Amino acid sequence: MAEGVVQSPGHTMRLIAAKLEPPRTPTKFVARDRLHTKLDKGAGRQLTLVVGPAGSGKSALLASWLNRRAILGAGAWLSLDEFDNEPVRLWSYLLAALRRCAVGDQLRGLTDQSLARGVDADLISEVAAALGGLSTPLVLVLDNVDRLRDGPAASSIASLLRHSIPQLHLVLSSRSEPPLPLGRLHVAGELARVGPDDLAFSTSEAGQLWAMRSLPIRDDEARALVTQTEGWAAALCLKAQDDDQPDAFAEFLRCEVMSGMTAQTRGFLLRTSVAGTLTAELADAITGRRQGAAMLERLRRQSLVVRDAHASPGWVRYRQPFLGFLRQEARLELTDELAELHLRAARWYAAQDDPVHAVEHAIAAADWRYAASIVVRHAPAQLFGPHRQALLALIDRLPVPGAAQQPEIAAALALAAADRGQSHDAEGFLVLARHSGARLPADRQPAWRAALRLAELMLARHRQDWPGVHAAAGELSAVLDGAMPGSIPAAAHLHAVISENVGQAWLWEARFERAGDNLQAALAKAREHRLDLVEVSALGTLALREAIGGHLHEAARLANAAVRLLEPAGRLRSKHATLSLLALALIQWLRGHPLKAGQRLAAAHAADRHEPSLTGSAAHAAIRAMLLLSQREVAAARQLLAESKVESGHHPLPALVRDWLAIMEAEIQLQQGHAAGALAALSAAPPPAHPLAARAAIVAARAHLADGAPAHAISLLSRLHSAPAMVGPWARADAWLVHALAAERLGHDGAVTIALNEALSAAAAEDLFEPFLSAGIPVATLLSGHRDLLAGHGSFGQRLRELLPAPAAEAHPDPPVLEPITEREAVVLRYLPTLLTMKDIAGELSVSPNTVKSHLRSLYRKLAVGNRREAVRHARKLGLLRSDPAGTPGPKVSIPGRPGGQDYEDDPGVSPRRPRGGTPRPA
Repeated sequence: MAEGVVQSPGHTMRLIAAKLEPPRTPTKFVARDRLHTKLDKGAGRQLTLVVGPAGSGKSALLASWLNRRAILGAGAWLSLDEFDNEPVRLWSYLLAALRRCAVGDQLRGLTDQSLARGVDADLISEVAAALGGLSTPLVLVLDNVDRLRDGPAASSIASLLRHSIPQLHLVLSSRSEPPLPLGRLHVAGELARVGPDDLAFSTSEAGQLWAMRSLPIRDDEARALVTQTEGWAAALCLKAQDDDQPDAFAEFLRCEVMSGMTAQTRGFLLRTSVAGTLTAELADAITGRRQGAAMLERLRRQSLVVRDAHASPGWVRYRQPFLGFLRQEARLELTDELAELHLRAARWYAAQDDPVHAVEHAIAAADWRYAASIVVRHAPAQLFGPHRQALLALIDRLPVPGAAQQPEIAAALALAAADRGQSHDAEGFLVLARHSGARLPADRQPAWRAALRLAELMLARHRQDWPGVHAAAGELSAVLDGAMPGSIPAAAHLHAVISENVGQAWLWEARFERAGDNLQAALAKAREHRLDLVEVSALGTLALREAIGGHLHEAARLANAAVRLLEPAGRLRSKHATLSLLALALIQWLRGHPLKAGQRLAAAHAADRHEPSLTGSAAHAAIRAMLLLSQREVAAARQLLAESKVESGHHPLPALVRDWLAIMEAEIQLQQGHAAGALAALSAAPPPAHPLAARAAIVAARAHLADGAPAHAISLLSRLHSAPAMVGPWARADAWLVHALAAERLGHDGAVTIALNEALSAAAAEDLFEPFLSAGIPVATLLSGHRDLLAGHGSFGQRLRELLPAPAAEAHPDPPVLEPITEREAVVLRYLPTLLTMKDIAGELSVSPNTVKSHLRSLYRKLAVGNRREAVRHARKLGLLRSDPAGTPGPKVSIPGRPGGQDYEDDPGVSPRRPRGGTPRPA
């Protein structure tokens, strides 16, 4: 008998032995344990189906697995070919394979004599009965099942499966779904699958493959290879064998995949490869035939197309290595058709309102005018959506020389330049567009004019020209309102862009109510039309607006929503994140987390640095200055504001940041002990409707308090208390704290209690800790005497108590007087809080003014102060004087010795003088 041929007992057919043997495992073979485990689990079921394209490693995997299982039980192998569609031939091989396995001696009764009458139900029942009587489980692998057509041979295998033989586990390996009724097995849980995704090499397996060939490869290189080949075993192995022959895999595909295809299937593959990702409708549009659905289903069953996980249901894509091969073949065979095929795809995508893919195919067809017209009609939906970068990259491929003759090309290039902040280029393209615009047909004019106005709006926004933003937004609105319905497809998207830009302009111009209305409208429209960047910008601007007002819960909700949109796309370091990060920094600072605030500020600075804006930089400087001042880093805050002024140069800042920086300058003056300087910095106080008007009033009140005028401070704060709707929680808490300090200076204990409780109530609602922390020891001292108020505000009060510094009694005490104060000096000291002049005091004490001067000089030296006001303040701290507990702020007193006995309003912090003829009221 010839080698490689076996004689079937009782039958004259000569069988090829190689079909009955598993292929030899290659010497350098990656043991794929994860797949062996999957096959082991499937062995407990009736059938395992292994499906994958040619070269995916099916046969090698099953051969290695079957050899490993040889110690566990019997195994039989049969490789099928197209001749096995003849049932008698198929079963001759099947019986031979069964007899050759380890339990073949138990199947000797299965001879080919029964085949003389053909393959019928009796034969299959006989085989099933014999297999059911085996003492050991048997695994039968049928390789290349895709060679079986839907006919008698395939039906005979299905008949065998219907017998549900407990001792038989059948494994079918195929390039496509076999023509077998597997639904019953699937429902019964008797079907295990190993699919193309399972067969794809992982990064670690690719690394092992390279290591076996002594080829060094890094993890990132292995990941890149797996991504490029989608883990296709044949592609990886050929690369590992000889990376200098890129055509090796193409030749493999020609021989193993394409050679058996019909001309119709081959033409479909090459023509639809221009798209790569397909639906049946798109395939029909490209090929001009109605065969897309049936053809794609056939290719799916062959594992040549897979469902596109990134697209809607119904979309499939060619596997990447296969797509590259098809496009290479198409360039060779369809040279004259390719432009037309791309245009068909472009028109289909444009009709589906998918401008990015439409532009991509129009550019591939070198139809620049059509590509630019799509950009002009649809750009707003994409420049502010998730496909912004893709559209910008496509616009960059438009020919710049074409801008002089094609107004839509000029408009598209202007949009891209404006989006990137390239003002000079954008303005040049706008000039070219206007110059040639008359050439456009009337039906394309509205969308083109809207594109020009949008570019102008984007340029004004980039320049931080907020009046210019209002003007450009108005012109764009006029174009939209004057256009015929449907003539500007992106009209609804443009309305969202207009609202967001106008809203941000109103914010920087300190018109918060108008800003809120426009931004809320922009937010709703952006979500409706999936304009991610408009949504992010509206959220960030609203968040900053709420944070400035002290509405921290709402500000955090808005800012975090923006961050959640930016993070997955990796855009937290882009300009779109700046306002959200600034809002989060302000929130963290106000909640008593300076470290987190600093981190958010650093992130905001990094985001703004990519496309710097004066307005954003100024807002950043204002918030950082607040953070520095709260940490008593006055010099650093002053330096920061100085740098901000240099940076802005002669460019006028909008009202919000201009006044914010002025308030911070006043805060610096105040911390340096210059109350007059603070008031001078606030000389141009914001109007009452300004969102920072309350902050300016609070700083002014603190300045008057520092200057020894608590009654004046309270009069300023009272205006804020009387208009709570105009004052946010942050300012409200701060105002009541300053009021408490002023009331304490006047000795109004009841007013102190009320003010502290109001401050705690405003702060607790929004978890505002910073106003208390910035106030420091004076407020901590007041609260130490009102622990019941802290207890009444639950966890907020408890947390605040933990954060506050030690009260004055527990902190560093004021230094004592340098020398004891004499009795006569003590008498003079008691007169200092009054409005009496030095001459008046001398008259009261019946001494000369020089004597009073001498006592004052001695007092100033002993108290280590430089003037009368400081002497009063320091003496009170040391307990040498006490505040007058009686009366109300601002009583009228008559001071003798002044012409006409003129009445003056009591200077804040100064007790009314004693009645004539008595002694001064103790301070």
